[in-house]
Amino acid sequence: TLEMGDSQVIGNSTRNSTGTPDDVFGGGIYALHADVHLYNVVIADNQTQNAGGGIYLEWNVDLTASSLIVANNTVGNGLGGGLYSAWSTLEILNASFVGNVVEFANREGKGGAAYLNEGSESECINVDFTGNAAEVSTGGVMVVDPRVNAWVTRCNAWDNGNGHFGFDLGSSHDVFAPGN
Repeated sequence: TLEMGDSQVIGNSTRNSTGTPDDVFGGGIYALHADVHLYNVVIADNQTQNAGGGIYLEWNVDLTASSLIVANNTVGNGLGGGLYSAWSTLEILNASFVGNVVEFANREGKGGAAYLNEGSESECINVDFTGNAAEVSTGGVMVVDPRVNAWVTRCNAWDNGNGHFGFDLGSSHDVFAPGN
């Protein structure tokens, strides 16, 4: 379990054991099979090559976050500039995803703010997605798998660049948006 409050995760970068940027994930936070609780946390200016410039979650991670700022994180050639999630559960309240970027070299370049992949369950309340960008598609939030369920309440997406600017829901997704 990771409990983090009144904290900052700033200016980190990831490399694999050979020192190259190949197959590396989670510039700020990398969580696998864990509970993660973030309260009043800033995750900014982190970078990685493949996925999750700010936060990377995979395989049974339960993320609970409030008063979260995810800003100016970068993925060099992959998915989810601010956040990447697969097979995980997210509950995010009162947060901002600002200025996160996914670049493209020869691979993906999708989901500037967030990339929700297979098996993710997501509830976002009062979350702003602003000024994020992805070189291939969806500067905002990209939901790519029919096994993703997303609940979105009082969320805003604006000034996100490339492809679908706000939310790219692909096809066959359960997205619930009460109060928008």
